[in-house]
Amino acid sequence: MNTESRIKRIFPSRLRSVLLPAEHGAWAALIETILLGFLVSISWQSLVVAFNALLLGLCLQPTKIILRGATNKYQIGRYITAKNALKIIAPLGIALLSFNVIWPQISPGFALILLMGVPLVLVHWLYEISNKPRHLIAILAGMLSIAFIAPAMYSAKTAQPSFSLMILLVLCARQISSIGYARYLVRKSKNLPTSYKELLLLNVISYIAILLIAILPLTDARQIFIKVSIIFIALCLRTVIGVYIVHRRGSIKAKTIGMTELAIGITYVLFAALIIHNQI
Repeated sequence: MNTESRIKRIFPSRLRSVLLPAEHGAWAALIETILLGFLVSISWQSLVVAFNALLLGLCLQPTKIILRGATNKYQIGRYITAKNALKIIAPLGIALLSFNVIWPQISPGFALILLMGVPLVLVHWLYEISNKPRHLIAILAGMLSIAFIAPAMYSAKTAQPSFSLMILLVLCARQISSIGYARYLVRKSKNLPTSYKELLLLNVISYIAILLIAILPLTDARQIFIKVSIIFIALCLRTVIGVYIVHRRGSIKAKTIGMTELAIGITYVLFAALIIHNQI
């Protein structure tokens, strides 16, 4: 039995629709941030925080459904399922968060980092309530809020704000670039309006995040900045190649874009972790 079949057996279709994100990008961002979190800090503390973040993350989808409300009779069942799921998951997530904060062996700094991502979650929800989930700001807010998990995992064992910020900037640069790239390809494939200016702007913002690494009060900040910049050049080449292909072929399947970006994201994270640990 494959993984997809197992998930379907564990989560009935209605429960899956209210708990698990449907977008490939959200899954990719989650995998990348947790992977980087483990690569920079392999410890039982980071494992506990990752589980806590996942538990809190499972609250996001049902909360969005509840905030939107049941707009027609066909959504009533899904709305009720979301409410029941949230009644169970939210108390568990908050209880574990509280326990982790007071647990002496876990640095409480991780909770502060997770809380810093809350405003982005709220912005994402506001656009969801307004039925604008595909708006650029909504996507940016949602994806960047996930990036806070990796520095939170690192901070669970060692409280070094500058190092945590560097991890966050490395991930934000990746996510912003990925959003611009995937958004352009998906919209072009669906014959929707696209903008080179938007794609260029997002890549510029992405590189600004990398530039900020150079001014962090870290011993190897400039070396890390230079090496991460080289990885960013690879992301830019990926963008050029992807845009060329979609213009030649006319369209690319969303699943193909998602899986390709996941592979690129994992590669980016692996190289970033090696750079952070001064292995390359």
